[in-house]
Amino acid sequence: MPPAPVMLIVAGVGVVAGYVVGSIPLARHVARGAGVDPAATGDDPTTDPAFATVWRLAGPGAGLLAFTGDLAKGVIPVTIGIVTFGWWIGWAAGVGAVLGAGWPAFRRRRGEGSVAVLGGVAFALAPTAGVVGLALGLVVLGVGRLTGRDAWPAAIVTGYGTFALAFAVFEPDGARVAGLVALFLVTVVRQLTGATAHHTSRRDAP
Repeated sequence: MPPAPVMLIVAGVGVVAGYVVGSIPLARHVARGAGVDPAATGDDPTTDPAFATVWRLAGPGAGLLAFTGDLAKGVIPVTIGIVTFGWWIGWAAGVGAVLGAGWPAFRRRRGEGSVAVLGGVAFALAPTAGVVGLALGLVVLGVGRLTGRDAWPAAIVTGYGTFALAFAVFEPDGARVAGLVALFLVTVVRQLTGATAHHTSRRDAP
């Protein structure tokens, strides 16, 4: 194990690298490639996950591609961090990815929804819990599709809720649980602040 000062530097590099990856607007590029622009529809990308917007506007194929891209923005930097230096460096890269998705560096617009990116981060940090959460979330989403209801919010809440419970069961390390909670809080803050800014801008618009 490298000395603590070296690990702090590595963690900082992980945050920056994750931030750069998280900032890439993959879902927006997928939407434009399919001939639609989510920003032009009036949808709020901070409260409506970007992949769900693409799915609704461009169809399941483009939506699934956008969803996969958002997941990859979380999985890739975290996995590299875990494999090379350990779980906590992967966690640092995950923090950067979530921040990049919510507060991106590559454009002036508000960030795309960071919910799917958080899903990729969480899955890479705890694959077993990720499988449980993903499976139950997909079940809720499938039931919603069969009944003709918009099940995205319920699927997201179910998936992340069961993931958190499974993680607490399979991972007895309290520090890691706290680290995961911190990631969730970052995403929640981004969603809430983004929604407030969106509603304020609409209210003040002429």
